[in-house]
Order: sequence, then C-alpha cells, then structure tokens
Amino acid sequence: MVRNLITSPNEAGLAALYARFADRWHMSISKLGFPAAYADLMAHDAACRRQGGTTAPQKVLDAGTGSGAMADAVLGQYPAPATLVLLDNNDEMLAQARSRFEGYGGALPDMRSDALPRAAYDTITSAHLAEHTPDPAAILQTFCDMLVPGGVLVLALSKPHWCTAIVRWRWGHKAFRPDQVIAMLRTAGFAAIDHVPFASGPPGRISCGYRAVKPA
Repeated sequence: MVRNLITSPNEAGLAALYARFADRWHMSISKLGFPAAYADLMAHDAACRRQGGTTAPQKVLDAGTGSGAMADAVLGQYPAPATLVLLDNNDEMLAQARSRFEGYGGALPDMRSDALPRAAYDTITSAHLAEHTPDPAAILQTFCDMLVPGGVLVLALSKPHWCTAIVRWRWGHKAFRPDQVIAMLRTAGFAAIDHVPFASGPPGRISCGYRAVKPA
C-alpha cells in the first residue's frame, strides 16, 4: 500500500512536529525562498511542454502537499486543471493547504495515502516527500505507477550540503546527489529526466528540482 511506503520510521514524532508548525510553515518556507524555487521548477515544466507540444495538466496529484507551496506553483502556471488532488498524511498541514485554494474552480479533493489509484494522473508533483520515506526508490516507482503513459513527475529533493545536515538533525530526512536521484528515476521507469538546479538562496544550497516523464 502507498501508505506503507510514505510512512516515516518516526511518523508519530514527525507528525507532531509538523502539526506544531503547520500554521507558520508557509510563512517560514516563503522567507527561505522555496515557493519561488517551486515556481521556477513549474516554469521549467511549462517550457518543456511548449517545446514538446504537449498539453497542460488536467489531473494533478500533489503528494506530500504540506502547506500547498508546490500546488500553488502548479496553479501559477496552469490555472485551470480539472482536478488538483492534495495528498498529505498530516491533517493540520492539509487544512493549511486547502485554505490556500478557496478560489480554485476545479475539483479539489484531499486524500490520505491508504489507497490511491494507479494510472490515474497526468502530472504528479512532490516537494521533499520521498526523502522522509523508508524507501525513496519505492515511492518513485509508485509515482510512476500512478501516472498515465506520457505523464510527468515534477520533484524536489534535498541534496547533500552542510546546511542540509542541520535540517536533517531536526526533521530527520535523507539527502541525495543528483546522480542518485536520476538513477532512481530511471530504475522506476522514467525517461527524459531533467535535473533542474534551484537558482539561489537556501533552496539552491540544500535541494534540487527534477522533471521526469513516464514513457508513452
């Protein structure tokens, strides 16, 4: 089950920590520049779609939505997907995310991860989720399974840096070199993999963006 893949070994402690910070999470990551970095990542996705002649996403899953920063970046590029699914196992974070999209005109279901459909989404976005899972390679495989052929994964993951070590001390996540992420994406079945470095600030030091396509 998907839930087993995304459950942290210290889920109870991590959930309590995220719940405690939920009401100020978005403000905190905004000060660090993460929403802007995600917006740049989604702009890269839009440029790839224009170059490849592919359509805008219509059914999007934002896995590990947190306060909705990546989902916000999706709507910044694509204001009208028919469905935007917000997935998070933390109720407090999920409530924060939902509050950000009151004016969104499409379907906005929120979901936990107990039973997500396969081959259901044309786009999956995920910011800093896989690094909290016991088996990041398995969650990337699950993402591939949940995409339709030709579907796109847009991903942000932490990379090794001394700043990342400080963050890991508090939040317990892993970090991966870009070549490790690309290898995991290939093993999961993705192709046309782009490594998208974040331009500056904390996002540029401690994380990277990626875009990958499930072969048609």
